[in-house]
Amino acid sequence: MNDTEQSIAAAGNLLGDVAPFAPVPYFWTDQCETRIQAYGIFPPGADLRIVYGAPSDGHFAAAYGHHWRVVGVLGWNAPRQVRTMRRLIVDRASWAAFAATPALSPATVK
Repeated sequence: MNDTEQSIAAAGNLLGDVAPFAPVPYFWTDQCETRIQAYGIFPPGADLRIVYGAPSDGHFAAAYGHHWRVVGVLGWNAPRQVRTMRRLIVDRASWAAFAATPALSPATVK
């Protein structure tokens, strides 16, 4: 992921883009049968909203809001949903607008 984002930024700089390189922090791990993925940051005191599944089911995706923006997403056995939600961080989505939307269902996440 980092290699791809650096390449895009370098190409943009060569073509005159002056945007700074600011990748979205990311990690993932596979622990036995569980895939954990996270994008963004998770500051203390951030608001949390489960937007897909339920922790008790072993499959869920959550969003973190801080200072009125979506700042992080976390997935537990929900890779497709987390990849889709990454865009919220890139776009600096408003937490209020996001929190007012209905929870994601498998049919709404491509």
